Amino acid sequence: MFYEGYWFDTSLTSTVAYFIISFVTILGNILVFVSFHRDPYRQLRSLQNYFIVNLAVSDLFMGTLAEWLLIATYWVNLPDVFFAHYLGAIISGISSLLNMTALSIYRYFVVKNPLTYHDIITRKRIIAAIVAVWIYTFHLILLPLSGWQSEGYQIYLYSLGCVLPSCVIFVTYFGVFITIRAHTKNLKTTANSQNSALKSAVNREKATTKTMLILLAVFVVFWFPFLAIDIVMVQCIPCRKSHSLHVARDVALTFTYFSSGINPLLYAWRVQQFRRAFIRVLGLKKLNCWSKNRVGNNMRNAQTVIERDPRTAWVT
Repeated sequence: MFYEGYWFDTSLTSTVAYFIISFVTILGNILVFVSFHRDPYRQLRSLQNYFIVNLAVSDLFMGTLAEWLLIATYWVNLPDVFFAHYLGAIISGISSLLNMTALSIYRYFVVKNPLTYHDIITRKRIIAAIVAVWIYTFHLILLPLSGWQSEGYQIYLYSLGCVLPSCVIFVTYFGVFITIRAHTKNLKTTANSQNSALKSAVNREKATTKTMLILLAVFVVFWFPFLAIDIVMVQCIPCRKSHSLHVARDVALTFTYFSSGINPLLYAWRVQQFRRAFIRVLGLKKLNCWSKNRVGNNMRNAQTVIERDPRTAWVT
């Protein structure tokens, strides 16, 4: 699999770019950690946000391990360093996709039972799912470390690490859309006090699901071009001599790094609770006042009929 000429061509320009991306990735995801830990408005300790913090761990693997090892290859051009970078990228990429898979399953149960899902999804089960994510991820890097480095390993890696989770995500979000449609139809035909609470919950879950889909779309756009090119390079032996294919793979790899740094920006854009926490943690008081005014206007305009449970989905 790791044939002669497979590894990346690291130039001074790309090294500087990797350094900047790594710096942004590390700072952004540390901000996620600090905001979750401090939780200044007591709004971030929801069950869903445990997956978000775990996703930040995955992104930090990319920013602190994979990217810095690739930066090091500019000075230490050794196969072992490239191989270590490859393993770091697997840890980050696969665990990120698995986190999104777990989030999609979580979203399905929340949308299916928006008023009673806490009876099904508990904190212990969330933690168990996070542990399972990392066990599954690390088994994929133990295989090449134990000596399996043939083309067959790449098929195994991309089948179980990418295709299978992607299929699960597709099925669960299809179920989410079907369920939301069913809830909406039922709400139009009946009217009572419980339906008022259900309507508010369904509207909230629609917005949160949209945010999750944006995160997923960004991941797919940044990662799948690299995966497709990498498969061609390894499985198509005549294609290995193509210089343009190598250049395309290296460019696509750079975009995968952007995905790890862009997630905190998406939280700030789409998630009101994270946006307010970021502003508070960074000490941006003027922006904080603006955010509070905006929150007040949004709350008045929304005319929400039930009090929001801090364990529920995000407000966007």
